[in-house]
Amino acid sequence: MTLRQFALNKDVGRNSVGRWLQGAQLVQELVGHRRLVNCVRFNPSGTVLYSGDGQGRLIFWEPVEEGQPASTLVEGRLPKRQQWMLSRDLVPADIDHRGITSIEIHPSVNRILVQARDSYLVMLDVQSGVVMAQFPGIINPLEFMRSRISPCGVFVFSGSEDGSLHVWNSETGENVRIYDQLGVSSPIVSLDIHPIENVFAVASTGQTVPLLIWLFDPKYGM
Repeated sequence: MTLRQFALNKDVGRNSVGRWLQGAQLVQELVGHRRLVNCVRFNPSGTVLYSGDGQGRLIFWEPVEEGQPASTLVEGRLPKRQQWMLSRDLVPADIDHRGITSIEIHPSVNRILVQARDSYLVMLDVQSGVVMAQFPGIINPLEFMRSRISPCGVFVFSGSEDGSLHVWNSETGENVRIYDQLGVSSPIVSLDIHPIENVFAVASTGQTVPLLIWLFDPKYGM
């Protein structure tokens, strides 16, 4: 059996996560969220699935083998194959029911970057659930924003609704740079960082704004 996709599917319940095999056969519905599921993310080893919803709840799902308890399964059916069950339920500190829009996995330590509306952006320790760093400064009352951690794990990047791009130290939360001359006046809602080169790409909601690729020259400093 090969797992092909995790996704939110309106046909299996608006506040749940669904799992499909190749051929679009639904094999499991993960029940636990009380609001719309906005984002999902696997850890690098594939042993944990994180999901965030519109109420600010973060749920950790872990696989169970056949014969083990499966309390989250629909109608209580025992699994014929590996299934996933709710292992932890976490509401990050000070999120105040704001909808989670992005979950990002730290590349080198056991932490996750969680973003929610109203400019909420924090680094959580996975084991304890404690907020390790906060990243203030962006404007985000409306849009679904998606932040990123640099491949080296040193920096956190996020766009802002005023068209600027913010960069912080991932350990301390110190703002090390604001790029406010990117030629974008509409919200930067998504970005990504090249895994090898000093390049990042940004996307905006503006109708006339293209996808922008920027090259960072280290000799000029971050």
